[in-house]
Amino acid sequence: MTILLALFAGLLGAVLGGAVGFFGIILIGTLAGADNQQGALAMGAATGGMPVGALIGAVLAAVLAVRWRVRARSAPVQAAPDETAAPDRDAPGGRAAPETGSPRRRGLGLWDWIALTAIALAAAGGYAWWTDDGLPPVLRKPFPVLEAELRLPADDPGLAYALNRHADLRSEIVYHSLAPPVRLREADRQVVLGLRGALTYRTDDREIELRLETGKVLGFRLDLGDRPRVTEAFTDWRRVDRFVWNRDGVPVPTDGPPPYFLRTRVVPGE
Repeated sequence: MTILLALFAGLLGAVLGGAVGFFGIILIGTLAGADNQQGALAMGAATGGMPVGALIGAVLAAVLAVRWRVRARSAPVQAAPDETAAPDRDAPGGRAAPETGSPRRRGLGLWDWIALTAIALAAAGGYAWWTDDGLPPVLRKPFPVLEAELRLPADDPGLAYALNRHADLRSEIVYHSLAPPVRLREADRQVVLGLRGALTYRTDDREIELRLETGKVLGFRLDLGDRPRVTEAFTDWRRVDRFVWNRDGVPVPTDGPPPYFLRTRVVPGE
């Protein structure tokens, strides 16, 4: 009974707390003159105030319900008078004085703790589900830094375009920019560009993506593991994994294998 009461109270408290949190954020934002372009205030209330209010409301309602249940069970029991009891000469009217039963146990029992734990876990799980943005977990700071060298023909028509754009480090839905490519050296009609950027997320499907000209994309898959280890030396040169047109992903026609190579290393973050 205690568990059902706590769960029902927690559900009701979550609904009421979520509503209070949602409209409370909107009210505070409106009074404070917060930016509300394109529904920004409502989105902030839905992703911030509502889940926090629901979590607080669920836990508070469950605690209050269990406390009420404990107090109700802890009230002393009044024994009913026994009609067949022998008269007591010292009692008024010669009847035996009614006996008062011993108080019931006080404090939280096993089922009370089970109920509170269940509602706390349910509230925490609901909050985690609501606020989950699908991003992979973040590595610990200082973030390790990826250093990469990209080798390509010095007369490649996309070289100037690549030097004026950021390369991208991507994994699943995460997409962030590396530092702009830097020309490091040139020899034997080959030019080497340097790329550098922090490894922020813990994932094992990283890829460097660099654009040559407007519609050509170079893609290099990185085998660094979900927790990259610091290495002193660069890896061996490896050929590009994909060289495709930007929009439809069809491979760009080339005379022989694409002449693009990459090598990497991981250095400690600052």
